[in-house]
Amino acid sequence: FTKNLINNINKKFLKKIIHFGTVDEYGNNLSGKDKLIKEKPESNYGQVKLIVTKLIMEFAEKNKIDYIIFRVFLVYGLGQKKPRLIPYLLYCLKNNKIANISDITAKKTFTHIDELSQIIEIVIEKKMKFNIYNLSTSKYISIRKIVNYLNKNFGLKYVYRKKQFPKSQFMENCKIFNEIKIKKYNFFNSLNKMI
Repeated sequence: FTKNLINNINKKFLKKIIHFGTVDEYGNNLSGKDKLIKEKPESNYGQVKLIVTKLIMEFAEKNKIDYIIFRVFLVYGLGQKKPRLIPYLLYCLKNNKIANISDITAKKTFTHIDELSQIIEIVIEKKMKFNIYNLSTSKYISIRKIVNYLNKNFGLKYVYRKKQFPKSQFMENCKIFNEIKIKKYNFFNSLNKMI
């Protein structure tokens, strides 16, 4: 699809390409500083997303078109559907189901959909300093902390198992949050509003 799109698009009116990749282009387990993390996808999904990202970058550079690649960590917000973690937990909570957590020791960073929307608006208008941005807030949250919070405050029932290698995905000091200023959302306050 991407090959067909870029081979048939009218480049005359193309001012900027904004592409959404994924943290899975880096792999299943990562932590550290933004610019030090290397691409090493471990899933088929991550590998395909990385191929698409490379296709878009090559096309943009060959045709001298401005482009921004977002590697998005976990996005959450209203309207999101299962099987994503937060909608799954809210579904279990609202329907009095027992949540089955397979990765309770994992640590993740979450970006609110409204934070993402603000960033997109700014990026459409602004010439950015870099071409690739990781969208990850600086503070990670453990899955255990989320389910314990929902259990204590709203009565979520859950069972869990510990993986030997939990799929933790977070990073520190993301360039995008240093380069532009946006309204930031508190994860647990946002979760309360969603409930």
